[in-house]
Amino acid sequence: AMDAHLQLWKGRLTSLDPRMPFRIRRLTVRNLALHRLMPSWNVTSTLTLDGRNLSGDGRDPLGTLRGEAVLRGADIRIGPEQAQSFKARLRGNERTVSLDQVSIVLSGGHRIDASLSMNKANRRLQGKLRTDGLPFDTFATFGEGGLPLKGRISTNLHAEGTMAKPTIIGSLRLDDFGFGNVA
Repeated sequence: AMDAHLQLWKGRLTSLDPRMPFRIRRLTVRNLALHRLMPSWNVTSTLTLDGRNLSGDGRDPLGTLRGEAVLRGADIRIGPEQAQSFKARLRGNERTVSLDQVSIVLSGGHRIDASLSMNKANRRLQGKLRTDGLPFDTFATFGEGGLPLKGRISTNLHAEGTMAKPTIIGSLRLDDFGFGNVA
C-alpha cells in the first residue's frame, strides 16, 4: 500500500521539473521477492518495508531525504552467502541521512551490527561495525573451496571520512586463528 505524490512537471506538461520532488505519507511493502524484482543482483530475499512521511527530490534522494523507513529481510542469499534475517532503519532529516539499527543474523545465529550516516552538507560519512566471535566458516567465502581461514573474529570498528578517503579506527580480535592446515 502506498500514499504518495511525485511531481514530474512544473506547472505545464511541457516543462519537466528536474528535481522530481516526492512525498510519501505511507509506504508498506510485504513479502517482496527481491530476486524477481532485480534478478541481476544475485540476491534472494523476502523483504518488508514500512515507511512514513518520506520526502525529497528524485534527482538527489540521499541529499534531500526526510522521514523514516524500516526494512526487514528474511532468508537472505547473496551469492553463496546466506543469513536468517536483516533489519535496518533509514532516517533522514535536514542535516543527515542514516542507516542505523542494522542487524544481520547469520545462519548460525551470529550477529553483525552496523550503522552508517552521512552529513548532507559535506557528504562526510560515519559508521560502525560490530561482531562478536563470528566464525570464519560462517561465510562460504572462507569455507570449502574458498580462503582457508579458521577461527573467530570480533570487531568494533568506527569509520569516518568520505568514500574516497575513509578513516577506520577500532579493534579487531582473532581467536583460534589458522590458515589452511596451520592453526
